[in-house]
Amino acid sequence: MPPRAIHASDLLWLSSRFTVRMQLSLRHLPLCFAAALVVSLCVLAAPGCSSSDTPPVSLTCGDGHRDVLEQCDDSNKTGLDGCSATCMFEQVQRMTSFSPKYQADTVCGYDAFGSAIGSTVRSPLQTQIDKAIANGSFSLLMETMNATDLTGTTQGSVTVGFLSATPEQTDGGVTYDGQNDLDWWYSPAAASIDSNRVPKTQMTGSISSHVLTLGPSSVQFSLGTGAPVQMSNLQIISPLNSSSTPKVSTDGHPPGHLSTENLEPTLQSYESSGTSTFCGNVSAASLQGTTLPAIVAQYCTDYTSANSLLDLIVGGCSVALVPVVNATQPDQVDASKPAAGAGGPYTLTADSNTHIVNGCKDANGTSATLSTCIAAAAYSAYFTFSTDRVMFH
Repeated sequence: MPPRAIHASDLLWLSSRFTVRMQLSLRHLPLCFAAALVVSLCVLAAPGCSSSDTPPVSLTCGDGHRDVLEQCDDSNKTGLDGCSATCMFEQVQRMTSFSPKYQADTVCGYDAFGSAIGSTVRSPLQTQIDKAIANGSFSLLMETMNATDLTGTTQGSVTVGFLSATPEQTDGGVTYDGQNDLDWWYSPAAASIDSNRVPKTQMTGSISSHVLTLGPSSVQFSLGTGAPVQMSNLQIISPLNSSSTPKVSTDGHPPGHLSTENLEPTLQSYESSGTSTFCGNVSAASLQGTTLPAIVAQYCTDYTSANSLLDLIVGGCSVALVPVVNATQPDQVDASKPAAGAGGPYTLTADSNTHIVNGCKDANGTSATLSTCIAAAAYSAYFTFSTDRVMFH
């Protein structure tokens, strides 16, 4: 008698019997192998198996052993320390350049803030910014909190957290350079994160063809010193460069991940971004809480430590009839803030002797409450930046 043909119903019966027997034995298997086996059985089972039937992303995160579904495991479930709370790679970029633009273009159609800065101080101001980035005193970091495509090619929805941070200065003989800091160590500033070590400031967007686009959003950046910087209608466009394998430290010093983080050795992620745009509206209140840049104060001697950056922009400053700062009024309104009087655009006035802003008029030229006015008034601003991949430690 010829052997009986095997039908689909026989395969389903055998699959179900095999599944039952193997499920009884799973508790005798190593946990990572058991997880892989359950996934395989799900694929073999009858139609209807869904992603909800599969095990969680990480079954033993925090035990110091990288499992098959983990990208790292540093023996804890603490985030922002080189390996995330769910044992996934933390994709973090730090701005290694940051430059004001001085006129609008097709990317950013308005730039009242940059236009206020005269040519006399542009170069010295940029030198001051570069120095702060190089020594780490200015450190603005961007963490892609839900990165699924570490190459930065395409991701339909991304959430990026913004943090200020302090660089590790114990370098093991390697000189720290904040303008060239690939895979360097940084500690997040407490003011930038909540009790769960999650960035307080976040923007959402997407990645398409290696270009990250975020916003427009209203955000507040804590830079560690002075008043937080409040911006409305902020949009960021950042081209992401090629991927590389993150460095591994060989001496317990930066740069690179520690061996105890058990980073997946074949993992790659984008390591930098090219010239990126940072376009939005800076709150007048933020400028009021910002002290005068030292380089500007050297020229504008009529202003003192009692004056703010807002006072200087509203009042202006010239040396030998050459404008150092052009007197400029706010050209934007933050729609999320209560309107002052009849609303903006607002006109700010200052004391003729102290140069301190002390009055405001609404769109109708009627006096309005100064504090409400300053909270709602804003200056369009345009910057460019670039980044390196770094890590929290």
